[in-house]
Formats: sequence, C-alpha cells, structure tokens
Amino acid sequence: MELNLHPIIGVLSVPVSKTKRSANYASYIPNSYMKWIEMSGARTAPIIFTLEPDRIAEILSQVNGVLFPGGSIDRTTNTDFRKYINAYKQIINYAKQQTEAGNHFPLWSTCLGFEFMMMMEGHTEQEVHDYYIKSFGIESVDARSYSVPLELMYSEEKDGEEKYMKTILSPLFSEMTLDDITKYQRENVFYMNHGYGFPLTPELLLWYRQFIHILAKNKDKQGVEYVSAIKYKKYPFYGVQFHPEKPNFEWLDDTIPHNELAINASTQFSNLFINEARKNHNQMIDERIQSYFYPLHSRDEVLDIIEPEHKKNAEFKSAFERSYFFTPDHRI
Repeated sequence: MELNLHPIIGVLSVPVSKTKRSANYASYIPNSYMKWIEMSGARTAPIIFTLEPDRIAEILSQVNGVLFPGGSIDRTTNTDFRKYINAYKQIINYAKQQTEAGNHFPLWSTCLGFEFMMMMEGHTEQEVHDYYIKSFGIESVDARSYSVPLELMYSEEKDGEEKYMKTILSPLFSEMTLDDITKYQRENVFYMNHGYGFPLTPELLLWYRQFIHILAKNKDKQGVEYVSAIKYKKYPFYGVQFHPEKPNFEWLDDTIPHNELAINASTQFSNLFINEARKNHNQMIDERIQSYFYPLHSRDEVLDIIEPEHKKNAEFKSAFERSYFFTPDHRI
C-alpha cells in the first residue's frame, strides 16, 4: 500500500459550557491535542461542531482521520449539545463509508470523545441526545485526577494463552513491544480525569461486544471497574478513557505523570494513530483549514474567556493551557 506522507487530522471542537461561555465563543480545542498529533508528523485541522453539515463534509473530504478530544459537555445548552452529537455522528458515518469503500479512515477518541464513541454505535442521534448518562451503560464514577497501570481485558473469543495474545496483538498496541506492555502493567502511567464511565456489567459486555473489542479496564477510586480502551471490530476506530496527550504537553495539574514510561506510551499511541492516517488518501485542497490559520490563545486569554472575573477570585483554579476558541459560525 502506498502511504500518504502528508497526513492531516481533523479535530472536533468541544462545546464551551453554558456557565463559562462568553458572548463570542461557542467551542474550543486544547492545544495539547494538536501537539500530540503533530509530534508524529501530521498536520491538524479544526472541525468546529457548530458549522453546517455541508461545511463539515468539505473538511472531512480533505483530512485523513479525526480525533475527538476530551472535555465536558453541558446538556442544558440544548442546541450546542444536539449540534455536537450530530457532528460526531456525521463524522463516524463518513469514516465508515470511506473505510468500506477502501479508503482507510481512522478515528481516535479520548475521554469525552471516547464516551460518545461508545454510545454512537447502534443508536440514533436522538437516542444519544435523550438518554446520555441515563442509559447505554454509562454511569458516574470516581475517577478524577489519578493515574493507573494498563489492565488488559482478554479476548472473549479465545482460550488460554491465545486470549492474552489476541488482546496484545490488537492494532491499538501495535507500536509497543511485549516489554513495554509488561512495564505499563506495573506502573501508573495512564492519566484519568473523568466523571462518567462504563462499568463492566454483564449487560454492557453483551451489548458492546457485538461490535467493539474491549481491550482494557481500570478501577475508579472506589474500586468500580470500567472500560478504558477499545477498538471497533470492523473499523479503524480507537478509544481510550485516559489522556495520552497530557504527559507530554500539560503541566498545570501536578497529578499528571511525566515519567519516561508515560511519555513513551503517549508517543506510541500518537504514532499508531498517525500511521493509520497515512493509509488514507484524501488530499487537502484548501490549506486554510489547517490549525495555524486560527488564533491560538495564551493561558491568560483563555482564563479571560472562560472566567472573566478570575483575577478577582483568589479561589479560582483552572488547568486550561493554550487553546483554540471558535465562534459559532467561525470561518477563515
């Protein structure tokens, strides 16, 4: 297969919550996700979820994969919530169509993005809108700001040693050696920071294993086991509940691991995703879709956006670093 040596990755923006939304901005992308993609030799292109579907389709036709970042979503901002779901579903449907047509189109999802990737399969946009955090196996978990080792979920399709090999030979771990995996199983290298998860119940396993390989699990601070890494069975779609972008590029939260193993794992996951994107042959036509045509805000500017009164509030804290912020109809 001839590889695409100039990959570009679309990144779906995340809604700015109702309580922290200025009059000018509706969504954002933390720069750490852009840097995580770029460190493996790819370019980035924001996909602003509030854009019209035709414009999103134009961007999708010019990128070689899409990343769904983490964050939080405010269900009380009904219009934004619905538009985010619709944009997410449009991207998944496009990626499926392209892959089925022979144009390999990978997706990567982290934290919030991972949660929606789990819910999108087998459900309509309306169902996700109406039943988010009420169904689909997602529940509240105690999983804020802590690190965990890799805990593999062994294949349900094999027995004995083959169960182990089936899991570690998943493309998700293709950049890792057996020695790497062994080390990651012993050390706390994967950073978790989420309020919802998918506890490992028989009902959840029965439903999701129809179309998803559940590759890893972890426990929250109360000992509840939840899904932490997946790959779709039919498509090059990957999802992790943890944050591989943070060890390399975020420093304001002192619970994020920055040891050698955490850095290695972050780099390996990035390499995997970009190597998958090189198998796609979409071509960029409009260079202005790239992220460097958009303004990147400093931390001070970001704090002014999300909390204009932060300088008057000594108690205010935020782990936000440099980020891109977008107006609802943002166009270059």
